[in-house]
Amino acid sequence: MSAGKRAPVVAAWGAGTNSTAMIIELVRRGEIPDMTLLAAMPEQPHTRRLIPDFRQWMDDHGVPNEIVEYQARFFKHWPPYTSLLDACLTNGTLPSIAFGQHSCSARHKISPQDKWVKAWPPAQHAWANGQKVVRLIGYDCSARDNQRYAHRVGHSSDLYEYRYPLRDWGFTREDCERVIA
Repeated sequence: MSAGKRAPVVAAWGAGTNSTAMIIELVRRGEIPDMTLLAAMPEQPHTRRLIPDFRQWMDDHGVPNEIVEYQARFFKHWPPYTSLLDACLTNGTLPSIAFGQHSCSARHKISPQDKWVKAWPPAQHAWANGQKVVRLIGYDCSARDNQRYAHRVGHSSDLYEYRYPLRDWGFTREDCERVIA
């Protein structure tokens, strides 16, 4: 990238209310991300039904998007698995959230997105030129996301600059629902 050219922007789309509203509002504001990544995970049935429709909406509005999937490399048990559901069934356990942990998000959402971005030529080019890739995260300004944001704020990375557009805009959960409607 030449000096002054902006770093690539990647939006994390979890197919939920907040990240969906974030992408709609970014498009409305003319700030289309360079890539939008959805981690393939079992979701609630209403969320799963949204995915093909919203991916079509993104295609129609010029929003590049990809689905990324966790690829296990080491297996304690057989058969090999790629999804959270398969991992739970194969290992005979519940998702980590059932035990108050959050490793499923790291393993099945963040890790495959990181892997995809690391192989993405615009990211490689940015890093080679001393830039950080901008990652957009859909945390709103309501109580639940204030907690999640407080846990993440100040997290630094040599590769990424994290931004939270919904928080920058002052959006609450209700604002997100209104944007989607």
